[in-house]
Amino acid sequence: MSLKNLSERLAALSSVIEENEGKLGGKALVKSAKLFEGQLAKFEDRIGDAVQGSNPQVRELQALLTGPDRKLFTVAACRAIYRKALGKNPPPDSFKTPSSAVKTLVSELKSSAKAKLALAECRQIISKSTAPKGQVAKDEERLRLEMNRLGALDDEQRQYELETRYRKISDLKALASANGIKLPKGITKQKVLKSVIARAQRVRGHYLG
Repeated sequence: MSLKNLSERLAALSSVIEENEGKLGGKALVKSAKLFEGQLAKFEDRIGDAVQGSNPQVRELQALLTGPDRKLFTVAACRAIYRKALGKNPPPDSFKTPSSAVKTLVSELKSSAKAKLALAECRQIISKSTAPKGQVAKDEERLRLEMNRLGALDDEQRQYELETRYRKISDLKALASANGIKLPKGITKQKVLKSVIARAQRVRGHYLG
C-alpha cells in the first residue's frame, strides 16, 4: 500500500467516525480502537522522524540537552560532545552560546550511530554531576544503605557509579559482603560487579513494586 492510499483511507475512516460517532460503541470496538491508537502513535512518530530527518536517538539527545539538566551542557560540554560524536572540532561561530551550540549539535547528528555516541557522552556528563563525591562507605550499615541508594538509580547511572567509584575490587567486595552476597575465593572483579548489579536491580524492582 502506498502512503497516498493510506492517507485516503485514514481520511475516509475519519469521516465515517465523525458522521456516526453516536452509533459507535461496545467493548469490542473500544478495545480495537485502543490497539489501533497505540499503533497509530508509533506510526506518527515514524512519519515525524521522516519529515524532520531525525531518529529516536536524536530526539532523545535533544530531550537531554534541553531538559532539566540543560545547565550542565555549557558551550565547553557541547564542544566535547561534538568532538566525541563527529570526530572534528565544531564551527566556532555556531558555538558562542549554549543554545546555539545545542542547536548546531542536534542538527548535525542525523546518523543514529553518531547520535548514539553523543547520547553516551551526555549521559556520562549527567551521571558525573549526580554521583556522590568523596570516598565510598566502609562500615556495613552505610554499605547496606549504599546498596539501597544504588538500587534506586536507573541502570546507566548505577553502571557509571559502580565503574567509577568502585574501581577497587576490595570496595566492591565490601559492598557485596555487607549486603549478603556470598563470593567465592578468587572471584574476578567483573563477576563481583555482575553480582552487585544483579542485587541492585532486585532492589530497584522492589522500589518499583
